[in-house]
Amino acid sequence: MGGVLALIVLVILSWGNWDIMAVSVIYALAVISLFSFSTIYHALKKQENEINVWRKLDHIAIFIMIAGTYTPMAYIYLDGGWRLGMLIATWAFVLIGVFQKVFFLNAPRWLSPVTYLGMGWMAVFPLREFWLNMPPLVFWLIACGGLAYSIGAVIYGIKKPNPVPGVFGFHEIFHALILLGWAFHLAVVILAILG
Repeated sequence: MGGVLALIVLVILSWGNWDIMAVSVIYALAVISLFSFSTIYHALKKQENEINVWRKLDHIAIFIMIAGTYTPMAYIYLDGGWRLGMLIATWAFVLIGVFQKVFFLNAPRWLSPVTYLGMGWMAVFPLREFWLNMPPLVFWLIACGGLAYSIGAVIYGIKKPNPVPGVFGFHEIFHALILLGWAFHLAVVILAILG
């Protein structure tokens, strides 16, 4: 539901600015894919580490969400080679992620969080360009969102802390941090559209 509302808001805010609307829609569809597949997977799973098509789609959607988040940020705040390079690199990571999730079924648990973190932290390469091209508030919102996602990925990878297993454990903390990161980055996309 949050992704659909974000899509509607982003389309309304960017109406008439078609290139900004396009990258905003890519972002919103990435959000919708992640939240939808995650909801379906978690609603249908019977065991924590169950491997099924919904789990694969949930994990693939994380790659799509990261690339979808980078898309408006790179398009709006980077120029020339940095823009093109970041867009190609992030969407190439999606292809790597799909390959990993479809063909490397017994990958160690740590591989996914490390891959997500590597993809997410690619922003350090054009960090100077981001800093020079975006308002400080936007820069720090991106950083806060990235930190929330990163801490969530580490918690998911190490399964700690796990304060009340089965009620509010590491997995729930992970999801709470993902929602927090999403909220920060949604604010960034809205601020970018508003100029």
